[in-house]
Amino acid sequence: MGDPSTPDSDIDFALVVSGVVPAFSVDPDWDGDGQVDAKDFVAFLDDFFGGKADVDHDGLTRAEDLYAFIDLFLASPEQSAGRRHTEEAFRWRAKQARSGQ
Repeated sequence: MGDPSTPDSDIDFALVVSGVVPAFSVDPDWDGDGQVDAKDFVAFLDDFFGGKADVDHDGLTRAEDLYAFIDLFLASPEQSAGRRHTEEAFRWRAKQARSGQ
């Protein structure tokens, strides 16, 4: 912890006392079209490299914002369903390869 007069110290203290990790109030639907898809990721990257993607609301656009957005993006229901489909397809292909088909 740093200087007790800084807001960061108050946040650190609150996290230790409550044991709660703050959630980011950012929607992974970055382009606002109602779907979470590759276009959102590209739109986020455009803003990130333009310095306008402060996901953790600390006033800066840094690597932590990129990591936070990736976590939010991959946790979205649309992306979770896509990963399940990909995993199922991979298992099916592996089974076919083992059986010689």
